[in-house]
Amino acid sequence: MISQQMPPIRVIETIEPASKFQITPDTVVYDLGQNFAGWVRVQISGDKGDRLTIRFAEEINADGSLNISSNEGARASAAYILKGNGTESYEPRFSFFGFRYVELTSDGAMPAISQVQGRVVHSANAPAGTFSCDNELINKIHRATVWSQKSNMIGYPLDCPQRDERLGWFGDAQVTAEEAMFNFDMALFFRNWLSGIQSNQDKKTGDIPIISPRPYIWDEGVEWSSTYIIITWYHYLYYGDKRVLAEHYESMKIYMTFLAGLSKDHILPQGWIGDWGSLVKGWKEGEPESVPTAFYYYNAIILSKIADVLDITEDSARFKTLADQIKTAYNHRYFDAESGNYTDGSQMANAFPYLLDLVPQEYKAIVLKNLVTDIIDKQNSHLTTGVLGTKYMIDALTLGGRSDVAYKLVNQTGYPSWSDMVEKYTTLCEFWTLKQSHNHVMMGSIDAWFYKVLAGIRLDESRSAFQNIVISPFIAEGLNNAQAALETIRGKVVSKWEKTDDGLVMNIEIPFNCQAEIHFPATDENVIFENNKALKDNPDFTRIAPAVFKVPSGNYRFTVKN
Repeated sequence: MISQQMPPIRVIETIEPASKFQITPDTVVYDLGQNFAGWVRVQISGDKGDRLTIRFAEEINADGSLNISSNEGARASAAYILKGNGTESYEPRFSFFGFRYVELTSDGAMPAISQVQGRVVHSANAPAGTFSCDNELINKIHRATVWSQKSNMIGYPLDCPQRDERLGWFGDAQVTAEEAMFNFDMALFFRNWLSGIQSNQDKKTGDIPIISPRPYIWDEGVEWSSTYIIITWYHYLYYGDKRVLAEHYESMKIYMTFLAGLSKDHILPQGWIGDWGSLVKGWKEGEPESVPTAFYYYNAIILSKIADVLDITEDSARFKTLADQIKTAYNHRYFDAESGNYTDGSQMANAFPYLLDLVPQEYKAIVLKNLVTDIIDKQNSHLTTGVLGTKYMIDALTLGGRSDVAYKLVNQTGYPSWSDMVEKYTTLCEFWTLKQSHNHVMMGSIDAWFYKVLAGIRLDESRSAFQNIVISPFIAEGLNNAQAALETIRGKVVSKWEKTDDGLVMNIEIPFNCQAEIHFPATDENVIFENNKALKDNPDFTRIAPAVFKVPSGNYRFTVKN
């Protein structure tokens, strides 16, 4: 037995109803105005023995009655028998529910209801970041992501809070880990969850599950099990705690030995769950055959970096050699040099190897071109990716200098799009079709892109925990301003930019004992100023590349003239 390792689960916020519907004399439905996880508090009065039944749902029917379809097998209900001694207060706090609407019914005389309030419940991870811009759709996506994240961090990363599942599926956590770290202090929360994963590792085979806590046995799935390695690495990058790397290093090595045993000539068999929610014909579970092996490569690269951090040079070299061997086998097996495509040429198939640097140098341009062509021409500027592919494709486009295409995808309307979700719901859906759960955070992986690319706050992997901060905003066409603030372990980082008649104003805040590498959106350094003084003439700033300067801690107001 050990002491609690993470913040407690608490009532964080109380919500007043937006409206109510009297369905029948003994049935009333309240709209809380926001989908969330938690319960309600009711204040009622009535006779001793009167029974009040409370039911929860994410949607209502046309007549205002509850639509419980997204609850699936969950009863999502509670009951209270009145004492009959005046006004009584009740909240079913021994469970939690995912809902926006709550129905109160009585099988006899309806008790007098004096108050109904929503009680928002989640792990008390402190807020860490804020983001906003002048694009209202993007603000809605950000808000829906934050609410979805709050709804799905209750002791461990959930998939959804409403139905009879509420499991710690790895794929969801993998793609939203960065988003979560931008919005909340996740250091203790993730450290606790990683310890649980380590405990769930198969002691005989070394396999890592795809759900933790592990309620039952599933077949292996490297695309999701790799979350263990990926989030351990993210934790170090964002919080700088080498102890977490050391605690999990041997377990991760054992898992890599397990994967080596599954592989044949460094190629892994096709997975089964993969890019959940993909729109490629015939997909729901699964993805291109190449993806499991790409994750095998990704794991080897990360383990090599972790060994470097831990000064285990022999292991670092060994994992780097393994990564090189996987890369050679991967391209031999899956790359068609004539077409410049991997496997089926789908968005996930081309984006993921491009992001991971699996693509041979001489073919990078054609692979990126094929990806963009598929998005713009074949899919009419829509994505076809699911939970994994969406994050990694957006990141691949940014790496390839095509943030303009990513921005177009974010702003797309119609099916499939984020707009579809946030124009109808206050949290994000599990699928682009809007079917089933209306409170999954996994498609909210895009929110990290808002912080990193639109506002421009980025990590420097070579100096963890924001010792060196990279400020590199993408000034999108049609976007007039963006701002973000992030409380790091070293202090507050702020990046705020706004277009003006004269050009661009950038307000940057760098905490003490840190430095920043600022990438200015300019081709001529003579148009960059700090407090009306040419930047290139200021000895406090070091030029490290065209329109890229290193600056010490402080608060700055830069202008970039037209």
